[in-house]
Amino acid sequence: MVFSNAAYPAYGGRLRTPEFYEQTNRIVNTLRGRVTLATIARHLTNQKFTTPAGKTWTKDRLSAYLKSNAYKGN
Repeated sequence: MVFSNAAYPAYGGRLRTPEFYEQTNRIVNTLRGRVTLATIARHLTNQKFTTPAGKTWTKDRLSAYLKSNAYKGN
């Protein structure tokens, strides 16, 4: 069994370019309040966007992202 010291940063950590966060946040801001988080997550996944950690979007991952510094722009 191989263990790694590498760990993904929390959603507030930066794994992507600033453009990634700008585009993701623009999509979320456009759709938020109009559709459910699950619908936004499906839209992001269908547009080939992944989470900062490279995973597909789910409503739970989107919820965590919205509470994070990455979304808040900190």
